[in-house]
Amino acid sequence: MTTSKLMILALMLFTVTANAQQKNDASAFSVRLVRSSDDVNFNIASDLSGTQTPNVMSELLWTDMEIWSLEASIRLGLGKHFKFAGDVSYGTVYDGLATNNGYFGDYRTGLESQSVAQVNGKDLLKAMLGIGWQLEKEFAVPLWKLADEKRMAFSSHIKFTPIIGFSTTQHQLKFTDGIQVVPDLGPFPGLSSSFDTEWEGFFGGFEGSFRIGGKFYVTASGYYWPDTSYASDGNWNLRTDLNQPLSFVQEAEGDAFEYEVGLELAIGKNKSIGLSYFNSDFSTGPGTHTYFDLDGNKAFTRLNGAAWESSGYTLSLTWKFGN
Repeated sequence: MTTSKLMILALMLFTVTANAQQKNDASAFSVRLVRSSDDVNFNIASDLSGTQTPNVMSELLWTDMEIWSLEASIRLGLGKHFKFAGDVSYGTVYDGLATNNGYFGDYRTGLESQSVAQVNGKDLLKAMLGIGWQLEKEFAVPLWKLADEKRMAFSSHIKFTPIIGFSTTQHQLKFTDGIQVVPDLGPFPGLSSSFDTEWEGFFGGFEGSFRIGGKFYVTASGYYWPDTSYASDGNWNLRTDLNQPLSFVQEAEGDAFEYEVGLELAIGKNKSIGLSYFNSDFSTGPGTHTYFDLDGNKAFTRLNGAAWESSGYTLSLTWKFGN
């Protein structure tokens, strides 16, 4: 996603927020600090069919990437039940390891080459827009009788919102400081390659909260993408046989799942803080991997699959407004 798209989404969130405040509906705005550990990988075959040996010719893995992000999140009540949801997030990649394996046998046998490099910065961009229908219920459960007319009771408040929407996520990765491990040739100078990925698609899921007592709430959410589109491009700056700066592109379709669970504490009439854990898993089926040579000519092979896994923690501060 480009910076201009993010600016448009941010403007949309601001506009809808202003409208919701005028309607005086129950809404919330959150700022979230996110720390995640992300893994990205893909592997390609030696031909388009994927049957020619080696059926896994090359595999690239970016592992243990430490990413810190700042996210703005809005949940707007438009009427009694209708909800609008929007998130915009920007993160910076601080660390990670890039590994490139080449094989001459099928199913990752016969390791022919291996090089490693340091992930050296770049960005993570995320955005989501959704709509939902909020259901809520307050109730009290009697626990025991204290006197003739008095009872101790557990009281709670449940909110559950089925939601559908569209999301997009983009990694922009740069890696440097290459070392050839197999064969053992040691460091090689000049590596400054990049790899950009984008995952986008429509999702369905839920968001909810449950008051467990006093000012404490349990929060939970889950989302499923039945058909997410994957696209990527890379610049292999040391490959003298490939075009610069666009060495290849990839396309594939897949699915994804994400969940988040946490605790929230009300610290005032309209404010709360929260801590949560999340995990997401995106993967594709087979697709296409297109090379560009120095003259701009194309060559094709099979993308066996790509994947992105992310997990981490969020610290949030939420302001509630409206009824």
